[in-house]
Amino acid sequence: MQLIHPPRSLYWPDVMYEIQKVLSGIPEIYVVGGAVRDAYRGAALKDIDLACPKDGRPVARKIANAFRGDYYALDPERGVGRAMIEFRGERLVVDVAALRGDLESDLRDRDFTINAMAVPLMDEELNGIYDPCDGVTDLNRKVLRRCSPHSIASDPIRALRGIRQSLKYGVMIEPDTRQDIRREGVKIVNSSVERVRDEFFTMLGDPKPQSGLLALEMVGLLTLIVPEVEILRGKNVWRFTLNAIEKLDVLLTVISPRRDDNIAANAGFGAFVYLLDRFRGLFQKQMAVEYPDDRTHRMVLMFALLLSLAGETLEVSAELAVERARVLKLSNQEVRRLEEVILCHRLPHSLQAPLNARQVYRFWRETGVTGVDACLLTIANYLAEKGVLLNIDEWTAYLQSIVQLLEGYENAMMLSPLVSGSDLMEQLGLERGPQIGELLEMLREAQALGEFSTKEEGLALARELLK
Repeated sequence: MQLIHPPRSLYWPDVMYEIQKVLSGIPEIYVVGGAVRDAYRGAALKDIDLACPKDGRPVARKIANAFRGDYYALDPERGVGRAMIEFRGERLVVDVAALRGDLESDLRDRDFTINAMAVPLMDEELNGIYDPCDGVTDLNRKVLRRCSPHSIASDPIRALRGIRQSLKYGVMIEPDTRQDIRREGVKIVNSSVERVRDEFFTMLGDPKPQSGLLALEMVGLLTLIVPEVEILRGKNVWRFTLNAIEKLDVLLTVISPRRDDNIAANAGFGAFVYLLDRFRGLFQKQMAVEYPDDRTHRMVLMFALLLSLAGETLEVSAELAVERARVLKLSNQEVRRLEEVILCHRLPHSLQAPLNARQVYRFWRETGVTGVDACLLTIANYLAEKGVLLNIDEWTAYLQSIVQLLEGYENAMMLSPLVSGSDLMEQLGLERGPQIGELLEMLREAQALGEFSTKEEGLALARELLK
């Protein structure tokens, strides 16, 4: 297998050269897979895969120790170890695995040619590539090609990955590979639920998830993962759901740190930026919630929106979503948030503008932090419903009601009550029981609405409420 030098240089972050120094005593070790693909594309690296002839766990531990990071033994049978490190404020995952046979056979046994390249780590410039499946050519031609005729048959999960990567990297699936995805992909039902879930949710977390859902539908795989899509088709709301997911994708891009200001040139999203940009920090804090196995809040919101119309009522939709989430083995935290989001995501739409302070306060008391999610999903649904018929004046007025809700977030959620249960028992002679809780809630609302500003005034109000 010949070492080639591609027509353009590979882009490596500085941390790669630091890892190179740490492992300088190891003569045969390679950067493999997606890291090489992304370096050739000039994309940022978040994960690095290394491979060596022997057990990779001691190598991963050496990297973790050098960077004062964390080490995990992932797969003792295959000799896979993980180092989680930080370099110049950026977190990075480095997996080190033992080669399956020699380097060439290891690469040829991978999924797609663009993921089947290797760079010798000890190559000083990190610019020579072992490329037995011609992945460089396929990257240049923007083609996704299987490594061999048995690539997908040997692991049907690769069918999901192929669709996801074709969209993520803007490459066309060549005909033989597409045929294998159709024929062999249905065997994902025999794969572990966790692996299916992880590929599917990663796709929901990628840009343009609606395109991924459509692609899965076209090759007959979507309903194997989410059978409820058949219900959406039967209710004639499937296209609307895809449109709403598309709008949510753009909204989440608008509020993210990577916002493309060209989006603001769109009249609808421009109004959103103009009126709601001051709440961007609140939105970003909401989206920073993390779940097990690196799943993100974005993924949970997309899944919630996908199933939000599956039932005849919100309650039934929530039940169906929870059931599907359990089948996919989502965490309890994700299941709870999924249910809460679906149950309240139409609530902002149901409130009639202009809103009064009491309505705003009660919205947040009913929804909690999930109310932020509800605002985003309500906006996405509104845009999907109006489509090209969006009236800017009506849209602006609609956004103003969302602004009113968000302006009341801090007052409702961060309020520090002036009167406690102990105060009520000591000063008013009340016994512990439900009455205390009910009275405290009334006082909390009154305080939030500015009806009193001291403990003494609060206690006086409590006496009036008891009459």
